[in-house]
Amino acid sequence: MSPLDTALADSTTGEPLSVRERVYRYLRQQITTGEYAGGIRLTEEEIAEDLGVSR
Repeated sequence: MSPLDTALADSTTGEPLSVRERVYRYLRQQITTGEYAGGIRLTEEEIAEDLGVSR
């Protein structure tokens, strides 16, 4: 199961979210909660691999 599977639809409209939007929301959550600490290097390749999406 991918970390992106938790939010498949917009909570206010119920509309399905694009993969791009789900990745954005996931990354934003990881940064704001401190899961991705300041100063770490994030690369497209690592993020794509971790989330099971293409670059």
